[in-house]
Amino acid sequence: MAEQNESHFGEVEVWPITRLQANPRNYRQHPEQQILVLRASLRRHGQQKPVVVQPDGTILCGHGVVAAAQAEGWTDIAVKVYNGGDAQSYLLDDNESSRLAVDDEQILARLLQ
Repeated sequence: MAEQNESHFGEVEVWPITRLQANPRNYRQHPEQQILVLRASLRRHGQQKPVVVQPDGTILCGHGVVAAAQAEGWTDIAVKVYNGGDAQSYLLDDNESSRLAVDDEQILARLLQ
């Protein structure tokens, strides 16, 4: 098993949501329907994964969650700061790897019943 390089990340921190800024190079869009689903999830479950940011507050992963939290009136949000080398490469890896997931239709159907 490959060892995870935790040295690129700090501990989970709570930052004022106003400290975060959208990444101008983020090419993923978050339509209103997705924001509504994320808002409902935040209300039911809270924030389950920290937003990944650069030290200056630029978001690498979690733009949709931040938009949903803002819409819910949150003032603070959990983040992990990425201190690795190529932040844009991290953004690409995260976005593109998520596209490769496929649904198991039988399991999904059971969950939706």
